[in-house]
Amino acid sequence: MHEDQMWLEECVDNDPWKNVEIAPMFQYPVMENDFLSDESSQTPPEKDIAAALVLLKIRHRISTKGIDDLCKLLKMLKMSKAPKSFYRIKRLLLPNPSAPTSEFVTYICPVCCEATTSLDHCSNEHCTQHKRFHAPPLYYLRMPILQQLREILDHAPPLNFEQQQEKSASNSDVINDIYDAEAYQNILKKEAGKKFLSLIMNVDGIQIAKNSNLSLWIFTFVINEVKRSERFRLKNVIVGGIVSAVSKPDRHQMQALLSPIVKELLVLEQGEIFTVRGLNESSKLHLKTFLIASCCDKPAQSLVQGISEPTGAFGCGRCELQGETVAIKKNSRKKIRVFPLIPDHQGQPRLRTNKTYDIFMKVYAQERSVKLKRGSMSQDIQLLRIRSKSD
Repeated sequence: MHEDQMWLEECVDNDPWKNVEIAPMFQYPVMENDFLSDESSQTPPEKDIAAALVLLKIRHRISTKGIDDLCKLLKMLKMSKAPKSFYRIKRLLLPNPSAPTSEFVTYICPVCCEATTSLDHCSNEHCTQHKRFHAPPLYYLRMPILQQLREILDHAPPLNFEQQQEKSASNSDVINDIYDAEAYQNILKKEAGKKFLSLIMNVDGIQIAKNSNLSLWIFTFVINEVKRSERFRLKNVIVGGIVSAVSKPDRHQMQALLSPIVKELLVLEQGEIFTVRGLNESSKLHLKTFLIASCCDKPAQSLVQGISEPTGAFGCGRCELQGETVAIKKNSRKKIRVFPLIPDHQGQPRLRTNKTYDIFMKVYAQERSVKLKRGSMSQDIQLLRIRSKSD
């Protein structure tokens, strides 16, 4: 068998996902229109062209000689950044064994949820996984938001900063876009005429195939000040992180994944200097960036908010309604939880807000402190007993 074909098959054989039937939506996740409608005249980097040629080779079963000829054709068409041959493609895409692990790749311990750079063991000395991982850790590729913000603002169409001026004087109850939302209006009042950026976050995960428990979770953001027709295009989407796990993350693991993202968002709220394209005045602006909302499906929402499952008691992410369990039909043993609306004349459930969350966290911290004190007291009593026996 040809050496190059053996290399490709070897890469596939060593792939941990090799026995997984990839769903069609993951085979070609990019719409053709995203390429055809791209108005950019900039030549893609050599590594991007190499990756595209490998995908083309696999998809259409092109021989190595065919890829070599295609590389020559690209060179003849004056595409200077095209790789010269399939050998060059391998050199570009094969990992360098001596290269250090990326500083953005971490592993989340499945037991204590501590982040570590080691694939073999947990860095927490008190964890049962400290000597070695008995269960596979979560593979977490963290991508800084700031750099992606800079790149998008540098090439994005003119931002809708004029909306911030128009909506600041608007008291309309009609919501046409995110600018009319209460959270956005609160920032407008707080910033008092200053320009700023706002983000919406999406957290979503999917089981890769029915015959596997492997799941993939992605944290993405969009900039609300980018006009709506461009806002959700792939080139304007920020990826905060990608997580590969052998099963669905639990709430503690999700909080560990969100923690570095939250820390960066808090820094961005203080403001950064950005080069913004399409401004009449100076292209450099000091802009604060605020996350104003998260848009998730129900399972992801329960993980992000740290609440019970959507089908469990108090599973509503908007209010503190307990719900009730009822049979799906008369005389049936199968039951579901429903959240019936409460009549207006009765007491309404409390809404979940930042304030109620802070109250809950205060109570949680107090209870945790009491438990720690009790644990410390019991240890002191044990020490006294040991000393009295030794005396």
